[in-house]
Amino acid sequence: MAFAHTVSVPHGFTFPQRTARTSTPRQSLLSRVFHYIEDANMRRADREIARYMESIGGKFTDATEREIEQRYLSNTLR
Repeated sequence: MAFAHTVSVPHGFTFPQRTARTSTPRQSLLSRVFHYIEDANMRRADREIARYMESIGGKFTDATEREIEQRYLSNTLR
């Protein structure tokens, strides 16, 4: 049995290079809470629109689009 005095690195294997840590700016707590509330409101609006579409049979027409805008999307601006 032979022992090598050096460690051989297999071909194609590389060690990861040390790089400077790129810090991503963290959002403030207030910003995270705002985005969470905004996402929750969007999910709620999507559920309400889906429920409305089911109630009318699922056919998407120009009239349906106008009704959705009047019922749901205009309320978010207030």
